[in-house]
Amino acid sequence: MRPLSSLINDVKKFAQETKEILILDFHRFPVGFDGRRDRHGQLVEYIDEELNQFMVPSSFWPNATPNEIWSANKSIIISYSDTRTAQQYPNLWPPLPQVRL
Repeated sequence: MRPLSSLINDVKKFAQETKEILILDFHRFPVGFDGRRDRHGQLVEYIDEELNQFMVPSSFWPNATPNEIWSANKSIIISYSDTRTAQQYPNLWPPLPQVRL
């Protein structure tokens, strides 16, 4: 998690200082996740621990408006491509469609 921690800290600082809505899309896990379902849980627990206060619950999906998100005092949408993991956590949104060029 160490390489990710500085990025997460920057995201947290940005969320604290602005009202911008951010979308973080976790969709590729090329190293360390193959055959290791527990790693998804570890990653999501870390993200939740660091960003929970800002995370827009998946119950807002798919029709949330910016005003609804701001009214809930939230600002970070986290999409997670591993559907099985995303369904286990109330603050993870389903995977976003990816276009490969």
